[in-house]
Amino acid sequence: MKTFQNDRGYALFTTVIVIVLFGLLSMALLSLTIAGAKKSAIREEATQAHELADKGIDHITQQINAELENALGTNGLSRSAFEAKLLEILGKYLCENMKVSPINTEQGDYEVCIESFTSIDGEENSLRKLVNFYSTGISGDQNKSVNTYVEIGSKSVPEVLKYTVGSNIRSNNPRNGEGNLLLHGGVDIHGDVRVDGHLVTYERGVGSYRWINSIQPRMYEIISGVRPRIVVGKNMYRMNQNPYSGATESNHTKYLNNDNFSINRYSMTTNTQDLFDDGYAPVAVKRNPQKEKIQIKEHKSNFYYNQNSGATRVNVGTNRTFSGYTTNAQRVVPYYESCAWFGGCTNVYNGEIIFQNTNKFKSLALGGGGHFKRGNHSFQDGLYVGGKLKIGNLSQTDHSSNRDNITIDGTMYVDGDLQIQGANLTSNAMMYVDGDVEIRFSSIQGKDLGNGDTGTLIIFATGNIFLANNSVHQDNPTHIKGYFYSEKNMEIYGVGSNIHIDGGIAGNRVVLNAVRGRVTNGSRSNSTYVQGVGYVDNVTNQRVRNSRLTIKYDTELIENFLKLNPPEPVIYNVDPPELISRE
Repeated sequence: MKTFQNDRGYALFTTVIVIVLFGLLSMALLSLTIAGAKKSAIREEATQAHELADKGIDHITQQINAELENALGTNGLSRSAFEAKLLEILGKYLCENMKVSPINTEQGDYEVCIESFTSIDGEENSLRKLVNFYSTGISGDQNKSVNTYVEIGSKSVPEVLKYTVGSNIRSNNPRNGEGNLLLHGGVDIHGDVRVDGHLVTYERGVGSYRWINSIQPRMYEIISGVRPRIVVGKNMYRMNQNPYSGATESNHTKYLNNDNFSINRYSMTTNTQDLFDDGYAPVAVKRNPQKEKIQIKEHKSNFYYNQNSGATRVNVGTNRTFSGYTTNAQRVVPYYESCAWFGGCTNVYNGEIIFQNTNKFKSLALGGGGHFKRGNHSFQDGLYVGGKLKIGNLSQTDHSSNRDNITIDGTMYVDGDLQIQGANLTSNAMMYVDGDVEIRFSSIQGKDLGNGDTGTLIIFATGNIFLANNSVHQDNPTHIKGYFYSEKNMEIYGVGSNIHIDGGIAGNRVVLNAVRGRVTNGSRSNSTYVQGVGYVDNVTNQRVRNSRLTIKYDTELIENFLKLNPPEPVIYNVDPPELISRE
């Protein structure tokens, strides 16, 4: 009987313990649930606060841009008036003067203002400022702040000029590889790169439509201690195998037009170490493509006039040549007489005009084409060419010293193709070309401008730009100091050719092909014969030798651009705000 009572007491005690434990567990679970809900609410409020801070940036940048556009109106503003208006509007939104808040939002609140703004590219009174916005989003008990740097204003310098290599998207529906940058083989790039589309690299270069063993491309810093950047709009791929086997132009063209990168031939990556030679990878920056309109044809009206525009008419004789001609006339139009055997002569204004020796003009307009053969030629206020422009000894088709020594200084518009061949060209020139550009068997260097400054050749073309046959099978490269922009496609070969460009390049689609080291006609050790190319160094030798295609950014490029093409006296457009960084 006593044992039974003891068992009943133990059972009661056990029941009480279980009830207490379940109660404690229930309370703990309830506490965890409440804490989790609180944390979830806090996270949601924190996320909303971040989003509100971003909305504040969008709000203030759109508001500032709208005020600038309203200030321009339909007639625009002078450069000085635009600069003053930009400073006035930005100053109004400084944090000590004004903070912008939302008109109506259910998620929370935000406050945004300008902490500071500075000039860009070292210009004291630039048309565009780098603005540091400070925005705070408020949701519930959560406050989140961001510092965002945005460029505001009107660009005095096209953005493409800030990069060594650029591949640009210009159309609303890009296709056929538009915006892509393809780096085949051991290309060397010094400076930053912009890719609006896809980036593809491969450790083989292309010559005569054949894939040649090389190494991955390399990128180098131009500011000591600052790694180069590659700004990419879409994806980055490493090619794993040859994209085609038949060495034909059609196969190569089909490959270049590709917009889809299959997993069996390409590996997509976000790590630039996978895409460049070991130790030479840039910093990748992701950014949506920034469409930029480069005005080319629009510049024609700044240069064009004819014999009926009050210009001085100059008879260049039957040889159609300017030789040792200097004039102070504001506008000059040349002509020559064409006489029939049965009598009567006609003045011809649209024939090709030749330039030799030293010629100096303020402004010159050719009704037809032009040909610079030798000498030093300057155009203080510009040159208009109404047809194809030729520069150099066009009969030269090899690498002998039989080149024409030519110096050109000034800004010009070419209403046709541009051909540079057989020339040792020294330049401080900017050319707007409504046509194709072809550069063969030539070197290009900058004109000495004094005080340690050097000029350059800047070309903006509506057509293709073709660089070929420069230092073929030579160990020393052809040096070309210039910047080349094409509204179409650009493909450059550093396989048989050996090219060093000081400046930069840009196009709708850019393809760079290169190997490193020596390429010769004769057989030698440690080399491989490639049909149509020659004997190419093996990969081991290539790794320790120079690239046959090097593009190095010219730090004087923007300064030379502004000297040759000062900002328009009247500003008509405001560029969209451009996000630079966010902290």
